[in-house]
Amino acid sequence: MNPLKNQLQNFLEEALEIVEVIEKEILQLEVNSNNESVLHSLFRNMHTLKGSGGMFGFTSISEYAHMFENIYDSLRNKQLELDESIIAVSLESVDHFRALLKDPQLKNKKTQTKHDGMKSKLSSWVELRETSIKPTIQQVETKPVHTWHIHFKPVLSQSGMDLDPISVLEELKSLGTCVIVPNSALVEPYNEFFQYEKLDIAWDIILSTRATMDELQSVFLFFGEESLIEINAVGDGDYLADVYFSKFVQSKAELLMGVSAYELMEMANSIQLKKATSRAAKTETERNREAPAKTIVSKSDASNSIRVETQKVDLLLSLVSELVTAQARLSLYSEVLDNPEIVEVAEDIEKITRRLRENAFSISMVPISTMETRYKRLIRDLATKEEKLISFRTEGLDTEIDKSLIEQISPALLHVFRNSVDHGIETPEKRKEQGKPESGEIVFRAYYSGSHVVMEISDDGNGLNLEKIKAKAIKKGLIKTEQKVSEAELMDLLFHPGFSTADKVTDVSGRGVGMDVVRTTFNKIRGEVFIESKKGFGTKIIMHLPLTLSILDGLLVSVGSQKFIIPLQFLDKCFEVTNFKKKDANDDIIVIENEQIPVIDLREIASIDEERPVISSLPIVMYNNTKVGFLVDKIIGEHQAVIKSLGKIFQSVKAVSGASILGDGEIALILDVNKIISDYTANQQTMEV
Repeated sequence: MNPLKNQLQNFLEEALEIVEVIEKEILQLEVNSNNESVLHSLFRNMHTLKGSGGMFGFTSISEYAHMFENIYDSLRNKQLELDESIIAVSLESVDHFRALLKDPQLKNKKTQTKHDGMKSKLSSWVELRETSIKPTIQQVETKPVHTWHIHFKPVLSQSGMDLDPISVLEELKSLGTCVIVPNSALVEPYNEFFQYEKLDIAWDIILSTRATMDELQSVFLFFGEESLIEINAVGDGDYLADVYFSKFVQSKAELLMGVSAYELMEMANSIQLKKATSRAAKTETERNREAPAKTIVSKSDASNSIRVETQKVDLLLSLVSELVTAQARLSLYSEVLDNPEIVEVAEDIEKITRRLRENAFSISMVPISTMETRYKRLIRDLATKEEKLISFRTEGLDTEIDKSLIEQISPALLHVFRNSVDHGIETPEKRKEQGKPESGEIVFRAYYSGSHVVMEISDDGNGLNLEKIKAKAIKKGLIKTEQKVSEAELMDLLFHPGFSTADKVTDVSGRGVGMDVVRTTFNKIRGEVFIESKKGFGTKIIMHLPLTLSILDGLLVSVGSQKFIIPLQFLDKCFEVTNFKKKDANDDIIVIENEQIPVIDLREIASIDEERPVISSLPIVMYNNTKVGFLVDKIIGEHQAVIKSLGKIFQSVKAVSGASILGDGEIALILDVNKIISDYTANQQTMEV
């Protein structure tokens, strides 16, 4: 990849992460305005965004961040008090930063117009608030001053990257008192006209500041691993204010900063000793305690993680999947050859492949907590709009799922949360009348269950009105007036396209699209959705989804010469059936263990004309509380399938969701149990009506 494009992409990705953290911190401050650690962290993140935007020449980002930063600087200095208006303008600014990161150079006229409008709006807001800004009276900074030695050698030349190291030096100057000296006599430290990219140049900086190590590291955030950045603690206090230390540094500066961190520390220790002696005699222990410890941080040590392009991860997973298929073939051949040495090698490779597969797929796993802020923001905005009081609580968000799954289910969860706010939680007045707390609660919970992840979104609101649902269903012709329908079946009607119990359509909900989107989304990823509700006490939406879309644990079966895979997540029991025959087209019920179970003949679905064996197998699957038997010729056994897409040609084949290559090279079709049973149930309901 082009180094310029790579650096720019890294900036945009990391800047977006900073914006998301800022949004999270704003929402935390809304709940607890006295959390000073969050307030200081937010200010530092905004400062970092401003500096990094300036380094890349994106003045739109840096100038707006500077305006935004001033508000939180006033908050830090107790000149302003955090209130709802600051939270509102802050969240609006977060949205604007996201827009700027999509078009940082303001090439789009709409972005430019929006940016001008936001700057004007923020300036007007600040002017209105200036009268309430309290003057700072002898504001005492709690953080102590430290003196640091920084060696900075950027590597930028070949890419032509417009990443100006001078802006880093200016950033360091703004943090405190500093002496900056280049290691080349050809360059002045602040000459903006020199072509630094053509020179092999480094800078040594002596800095006395209240900034922490983390804050210093953030200044160099967007310089790559190849750049050399060393940060050494010289000592506690402002040594540049000391005449002896200042002369020592200046003398070394004339020699182009040929001074080591060790020499600076020795000089600092000497100064400390002189000061200590002039004040009073101290014990040896106390003097040792004053001696500063050396801290060296290079760019490579700053983090134990690396940023990898999504395409590279996808390629790795694809190659691992191919390896799983090849390993299955090897295991099959080793059994056929029955050679002990080959069998041993095959078993070793199987163990290694399993560990490699687990580690490779764990790379693409991300915690569900990555979605928390966006939904917390959504609930907050909707609650404000509808004048409702709602608290948002989460549990188990360290649960991890495939990153691609998060991207797919995010819009579906959006609809669930919208419904919880709009249909579920009542207004404070109504809740008070019902003897409930004025503030409602929405809980987002996640946990592992076998090879799946379960997510639950619950509210303590109205609950579902089953009488109203039934009336709407009758009106739409989905059921008949005299038809007996269970509670579960009534709640399942909410997933029907276009079905809604809302009395009027709003910009939040009411068109009957939301829950249909939820079920459709989860069906596509081999998931399930259920509803539990009690009138007056709330509603819970329960969603089951696989850990990954690439590997499937299934039951391998055969019908004639064709192989099928039934996902194990749906499997209940397996039986054998002798001489199964249907009397007529509607005769598809079998009694097993005193229970009537409908039977779906895969031979009919797949249009296989081969003769049926005398003894057939009947795996019983369960979907949405419905038991169905799949009639097959033979159960071969459990199989871990690497899922392959069928491609556009087979998109119309609704009974299967994918395919897998077996060890002997045969193709096994993966059954879409959700779709098969849903279609079967729909056909049965049509015949009954």
